[in-house]
Amino acid sequence: MSFKNLIFISYSHIDNQPLSTEQQGWVTRFHSNLKGYLEMRLGVRRAAIWRDEKLNGNDIFADEILAQLLESAVLISVLSPGYLGSGWCTREVAEFCRLAEQSVGLRVGNGVRIFKVIKTPVDSQEAVPIFKDVLGEEFFVYNQEQAPLELDPAYGPPISQQYHGKMATLAWKLAQFIKQIDPSVKAGPASNQTAADKPIVYLAECSKDRRADRDALLTELQVSGHTVLPDRGLPWNETEYVPEVRRLLERARLSIHLIGKLYEPLDGARSVVAIQNELAVERSRQAGLRRLIWNPPSSVAPHPAELPFLLALETSGDVQFGADVIISNLETFKVAMQATLKKIAEPEPVKAPAAAPDTKTVYLICDARDRKATVPLRQWLRGRGWEAKLPAFDGDSAAVRQANQQELAACDAVLLFYGGGDELWRRSVGRELERALEYRSGKPLPPAWTYLVDPDTADKVDIFDMSAGNVIDGRRGFTEGLLDPFLKAVDAK
Repeated sequence: MSFKNLIFISYSHIDNQPLSTEQQGWVTRFHSNLKGYLEMRLGVRRAAIWRDEKLNGNDIFADEILAQLLESAVLISVLSPGYLGSGWCTREVAEFCRLAEQSVGLRVGNGVRIFKVIKTPVDSQEAVPIFKDVLGEEFFVYNQEQAPLELDPAYGPPISQQYHGKMATLAWKLAQFIKQIDPSVKAGPASNQTAADKPIVYLAECSKDRRADRDALLTELQVSGHTVLPDRGLPWNETEYVPEVRRLLERARLSIHLIGKLYEPLDGARSVVAIQNELAVERSRQAGLRRLIWNPPSSVAPHPAELPFLLALETSGDVQFGADVIISNLETFKVAMQATLKKIAEPEPVKAPAAAPDTKTVYLICDARDRKATVPLRQWLRGRGWEAKLPAFDGDSAAVRQANQQELAACDAVLLFYGGGDELWRRSVGRELERALEYRSGKPLPPAWTYLVDPDTADKVDIFDMSAGNVIDGRRGFTEGLLDPFLKAVDAK
């Protein structure tokens, strides 16, 4: 269906009051800027955008409004407290929904023909039920006092820069969506790879100090052709929120988590950041979901309520499970994100290193500082028909990881030589072992034992005291009989 108007802007006239006689109103400027950006994104000479410039709340709801709503592909609601308090504005949304069902329908693909532009934060959107299914573009930031400040070029840089960045992003999203609705709008050149071919990404909701970064990642992913979830508003009731996030994570092949310092609770007072991470860990354990955690450097002091999660993220292997934790700036993280997506879309086959016939291999994982200390152990294993393979220590990180994955793919057993490495090193190795099924082409996980050696630490004592097996205590030195239980166990497999 072809529409007379690509967009109908619904707004409260109080939000278009100029702050001075020299300025345009916010909505007037928004309308003009959006038209220019949308024409560039669509490659057309005229993008028809309609808004009411003369009617007000004292007028009768006009036939002209109804006619323009029916002839519009998309409705943009400029949200503010004044908008949600206006019966006129909320009726425009209701009438658009009713009339949309008479044409191509309100929902097209995975989207809704309504976009929210949030000019000013609002306490609740319950006055307009459809808004719960609509993602919004926030055209405001928080200042140092955590007070909201509308994005307005009149404030000058850097607010103007953020405003135009948001405008470009919104115009791109609108262009992609309008092409699905109106066949008269010519789509751009097709890419070689469709969205269906590309990994779906769950881009986790984040605290408000990271929303600008999240928007930048969202735009890059969508421009690259990836489906990004959530693609509509999530409930803010934990009872409904958790199953909905689980459902979305089941569709995703990568989840991305942005770590901020502020606290964003659901109505049950639990952090949305922590809850999503917990559910992504669950999915990673169940189905091998790949995860990226971005913890950018920040000088901001963390909120006390968020501090337990932030500390657990640094120290707990369970919280980090299945994830690569990246501490970097935004551009570096984007490179890592694209590299991860490429590996997911085009996985490289893991080639197992060739071993001599009838030779069993044990992957002897150790810290580089312990290489010499493993010599007696390797000699003893070789005398009993075992080939001991050490990790790769030199080279770039990607090559080292590939080499170590190859050893995990091929080995018959794993022996973790716990000497000079610290507790965090040991836990990171443990996480890699848990992912070994990804590399073994259907073979079961190899038996894995831990070999404790000096220097003695509280962590090693705790491992030995709490162990029910699969631990060899070599802290008093190597003796031949120490490894007999290990060899008997792996020979029995």
